[in-house]
Amino acid sequence: MKRYMYGISAILGGIFWVVVKYLINHLPPTLSYDDYNRIFTIPLILMLVGFIGVHTLLLKPLSKVIVISSTVTIIGLSFLLIGNILEF
Repeated sequence: MKRYMYGISAILGGIFWVVVKYLINHLPPTLSYDDYNRIFTIPLILMLVGFIGVHTLLLKPLSKVIVISSTVTIIGLSFLLIGNILEF
């Protein structure tokens, strides 16, 4: 995968997250709670792939604090994704 694809994946995941949240809050309730949770799996995967890619590309030149904080972010997104998948 090219280097810039990781960043694009994270950006698309964030944009898709905002769009889905807007649709959930402003559309009539046609979908159930489970359907909305299934939709959130896609942006979580995109953001997780983006963060893992950026983390692996920039692992050596970063300071220890940045490595720890990005590792915590990746672990948190992984838990969100696993919980979201296990819920449906």
